[in-house]
Amino acid sequence: MDLTPANLSMLYTGFRANFQAGFAGIAPEWREIAMEVPSSTASNTYGWMGDLPEVREWVGERVVHELNAYGYTLANRRFELTVGVDVDQIDDDQYGIYAPIVTEFGASVGRFPNRLVMSILKAGTTAGIATGYDGVPLLSAQHPRLDANGKKANVSNWDGGNGTPWFLVDLSRAIKPLVYQPRRAFDFVRLDKSTDECVFQDNRIIYGTKGRCNAGPGFWQLLRGSAQPLNPASFASNLAAFESLTFERSTDNAGVRATHLVVPPALEAAARQVVEADLVPQAVDGGGTVAVSNVWKGRVKLLLLRSLG
Repeated sequence: MDLTPANLSMLYTGFRANFQAGFAGIAPEWREIAMEVPSSTASNTYGWMGDLPEVREWVGERVVHELNAYGYTLANRRFELTVGVDVDQIDDDQYGIYAPIVTEFGASVGRFPNRLVMSILKAGTTAGIATGYDGVPLLSAQHPRLDANGKKANVSNWDGGNGTPWFLVDLSRAIKPLVYQPRRAFDFVRLDKSTDECVFQDNRIIYGTKGRCNAGPGFWQLLRGSAQPLNPASFASNLAAFESLTFERSTDNAGVRATHLVVPPALEAAARQVVEADLVPQAVDGGGTVAVSNVWKGRVKLLLLRSLG
């Protein structure tokens, strides 16, 4: 191929199509568990309420739920991916070997928001990386709240353990336990002019992409995590704890209801046994087990997130 501007433009158009095809082939798993909050500045400041308010009878003065009672700032980060193509490969009509590479290049960009969002969930107990609006990690035994008497108390959404984490979530609401914050969409750009330094100095054409975004914790009340073995007993205890959340300054149930059991691929078999199997083993006196009906079948939907693996 002659390295004319017209031919290089045609090559770029073809590679860009490969890039878009790779990008479009990736399922956006993050949308299942995170809400998208677009950004138009260097960062977003989130004003949160410390509760999930409900309609109440108007007796006396109004009760004002302050949207800025809690808050944290999520700064956008810059990400890139760049590849170089030898000019001689183009000159010798070997550019076809790069088409699948550029397709995978696009697929990597498509997977990136999944990885970014899931990195917050995987680091959910880590201060700094996953610190939420209330000043503690997304998954913590010490979320600060006020009890029915107006006194400070800690509420837990983390069961502890040393195994592979799994999660119960309430995905029935507009608000979700994680945030994906896009600022600038990933583009596909090139440096292929003969006067570009990479071409002149290194005999390479450069293709790259860059974008700006970030991910962070959302509403911790809609998420409960555990690293205990996933079995009917641990599922039952975490379900009860998750759905027993009360409103701040009240003993009334907050109405949180688990809709999904979220697991990585490593826990798929255990999760299916807990929420999809017809029968489960039950220990009997004297040793051994018998098969009994699974009372948790269909209680929640299984959400397998491969990017959690």
